[in-house]
Amino acid sequence: RADSRASARASEAAIETAIRHPVQLSDDERKRVQRLLDALQCPLELQVDFAIKYTVQQYPDLPLALELWEEAAETVRLWRYAERRGDVDEMRRAATRCAEAA
Repeated sequence: RADSRASARASEAAIETAIRHPVQLSDDERKRVQRLLDALQCPLELQVDFAIKYTVQQYPDLPLALELWEEAAETVRLWRYAERRGDVDEMRRAATRCAEAA
């Protein structure tokens, strides 16, 4: 219980910091992040967590991080498509691609 209260306080502090001193993403970065979050079908809570992580402080590796997240999102998209079709081989390829990207 104490851990969850401490975690909640830390999250609130991070949100407060981001509100006071947000890092400004370029238009291209914001669009890429939103496309990524949409592609992953992230619930609002995860979108907020993602935004906090990448805007509370300068994140010099953001371009690389976005590339990796975009690769992950594409892999998830391929997995979902293969799953809907029942294509086990394609699901294996998507899983391998995901492991390689990680």
